[in-house]
Amino acid sequence: MQNSSPHRSSIGQLNANSVAALCYGITLILFFIRGFQFCAWLLPLAVYILEKESAFVKFHAFQAFLLNISSAVIKLLIRIVWRTTHTAYSFFLIRFMGTGLTLALNILGSVISILVIIFAIIGLAKSSKYEYYKIPIIGEIANHIL
Repeated sequence: MQNSSPHRSSIGQLNANSVAALCYGITLILFFIRGFQFCAWLLPLAVYILEKESAFVKFHAFQAFLLNISSAVIKLLIRIVWRTTHTAYSFFLIRFMGTGLTLALNILGSVISILVIIFAIIGLAKSSKYEYYKIPIIGEIANHIL
């Protein structure tokens, strides 16, 4: 993909780069508010649906949506695994085996959080300069769907 030239979004005739950057910005803002990080996918999805003209805005909105929804699903799965293993095993097994699993799940959750923050910052910076940036795996999916 090549860079996009400055243009307006069909959403309120705002600059397209501002609308695209907002999709990543909301990720960064809501990510640090406990309980709201699972709702960060709503704005990018709304932008994707409402945008009628700019392929640039649609791409970044859909990519931000996929970043948020995949993060939410992975974290939800981590929580389910953690709760299932901690309620299924007896107290004896948790003391000797559960500690390693808890540590591994916490590390995995932290790595996912750090990756989401990094990719949201990169996406925000690139989209504000009218540049296409494909997040690994997610960007390819967004590109194929669009």
